[in-house]
Amino acid sequence: MSLFIEKYYPFIISLAVSVFSFIYGEILCLDFDNFYNTSLSIFSILIGFLLTVSTIINTLDNDAIEFIKKSEKFYLFIDYLKKSIYASLYSLLIIVFYILLKESFSKINNYINTFLIFQTTLSLLYCYRFIKIFIKIIVR
Repeated sequence: MSLFIEKYYPFIISLAVSVFSFIYGEILCLDFDNFYNTSLSIFSILIGFLLTVSTIINTLDNDAIEFIKKSEKFYLFIDYLKKSIYASLYSLLIIVFYILLKESFSKINNYINTFLIFQTTLSLLYCYRFIKIFIKIIVR
């Protein structure tokens, strides 16, 4: 996969999914409340996993970790890890605040749901991208 596609496919796919949900959300009768509750659990687990991986990368000195550190794309790998952690944390916080203040946003609920779909999809794809690369390095 080219570097350009690798860098930007999470954003492009997230944008497409959010536009699709905005246009067809009412027709498909999407259950946003259940989606948000499930997202809270998923992002809590992902943040814990990604922070654990970050600690492992910085503390272990085995062959796989040395291979990662000697690679010229080590900083890109670390950047992907940071984006995954921050995006998951932002998604978690945004969803918590939205659930708490949902009644205040009833007039613009459709727009907020679209934004939350975008943010959630983006976060999940960032995590997927990092985990996919991490597994390739570990299994090599």
